Amino acid sequence: MESQALAEILCEFLHEFRAPIRAVSGFAQALQEDMYTNLPTNARRYLDRIRENARRLELQSDSLTRLARALQPPVVSESFRILPTIIEVCTTRLEAETPIRIEDRELDIDLHGWDARHFRLLVETLCQYTESLHSQAKLRSVHIRGNAFPGEVGLDWILDGEEPNGNQEGPVLKGQAAIELGIARPILDHYPFAELEARKSRWLHLRLGLPTLGSDGSTLSRPPAPATASHNQPVPQISRAATLGNWPHQAPIMLVDDDPAEWELLKVLVEDTGLESALEWHRDSRAALARLQQLAADPFASHSGLPVVVFVDLRMPQLDGITFLRLLRREIALRHIPAVVLSSSDDPAEIREAYKAGANAFITKPTDFQRYAECLQLAMAFWGRCNQVIR
Repeated sequence: MESQALAEILCEFLHEFRAPIRAVSGFAQALQEDMYTNLPTNARRYLDRIRENARRLELQSDSLTRLARALQPPVVSESFRILPTIIEVCTTRLEAETPIRIEDRELDIDLHGWDARHFRLLVETLCQYTESLHSQAKLRSVHIRGNAFPGEVGLDWILDGEEPNGNQEGPVLKGQAAIELGIARPILDHYPFAELEARKSRWLHLRLGLPTLGSDGSTLSRPPAPATASHNQPVPQISRAATLGNWPHQAPIMLVDDDPAEWELLKVLVEDTGLESALEWHRDSRAALARLQQLAADPFASHSGLPVVVFVDLRMPQLDGITFLRLLRREIALRHIPAVVLSSSDDPAEIREAYKAGANAFITKPTDFQRYAECLQLAMAFWGRCNQVIR
């Protein structure tokens, strides 16, 4: 495999790998903040270990991404898909029953010397890390019913009475915040299951704790919805008079983010105001830029269709947020559109780079769901109600 192809695959896979890491880390932090004084010492150490492991994995993922981008900026074709490659790798390992040894080491990896064997080891390692994180968080258990294909995969939510590692001593660790963070749903939506051979995809579903999907993308088995919490739990109510009271009628909002969870959150926040038809979502930043250029070039639109604000993710596989901003600001008809960067990073260097590229604001995503919802609503209120845009 050529180095350029490895760089492309590595960048996209590591980008998708961050979702479960952030979710599990946020889950552990939510438990610590809400119940820290009531937790026994062993439970505190357990949650600290989860957060430390997640932090190390995210640092490792970021380092590998920088290495891959330094090798050669990825240019991913429209037909390119990362998951079939991962499926093939995982299936090969499953059939060969090859043991994998995971070692901690410094990330001074020379990607120029990589071959398929090195990449396979990396993918298998990351898949095992993902499974380990889900297991540590005690979010779900996986069991298979029946041997005939396609079979049936059941996902059972871990009961509140279960302690980490089966330890029944000490107070119960409640998990209401776990589902609110939406661990299963964003991961599920990240992957184009319908495009895969069911035989090969089934194994990865099990490894990542996902429900099995049919060839048409329909769900064959889903985790039962917990009675205590839901990913679609109503967003915390904020005073509409203080936020969206004078929002312009049908003011367009554009979200450029490949994470479906961000889209679901934005829809919930805006639907409460009755302006759901004003939303536009693009998973591909290149498609978003083309759409904006199309709106600006339409002589009959009078620019009324241009968004009053564009929320853009910093890390995207095809065209990252920084490059998107630079290209946006080069367009005379588009450079006035407010652009707000959404990122889990609080790196001062990345923040400076975003503003240098033309960002109007930079929001670091809090791990707390309520705080993040408030940040988004306040941002929409400012750019839609207070800010004056050129039409």
